[in-house]
Amino acid sequence: MISNMYSEYLLEHARAPQNKMVLRTCICHVAVINEGCADTLELYLNVNENIITGISFEGTLCALSTAAASLFTEFLKSKSLDEVRVLTPESVYTLLGVTISESRTRCVLLCYEALQKSLSTCFPLQK
Repeated sequence: MISNMYSEYLLEHARAPQNKMVLRTCICHVAVINEGCADTLELYLNVNENIITGISFEGTLCALSTAAASLFTEFLKSKSLDEVRVLTPESVYTLLGVTISESRTRCVLLCYEALQKSLSTCFPLQK
């Protein structure tokens, strides 16, 4: 029963994703591609005083990538860059609440990959 509930939860995010739009006034915009299936994801971020104040995504995505990006962007809202720097792929799996087959891990982690790219490109750690 719990597994079905989580599956329905993911389906809701796939059908009506949160934050799926272009954030026109963003300070960081990155794009990533899942070369295994040609899914593309663009991530838009606004950060003010080290806090994510705006986040959205767009792209050509499968249902699982869409649901994961929707959940992940909701989770990232109002987090500090320090908090998101310590996230791992396991954090995404935990957020989804379901077991993901090995063949679909890249779908689920596409938004995580975009976040990592944005951190290294737009918000590198100061040495």
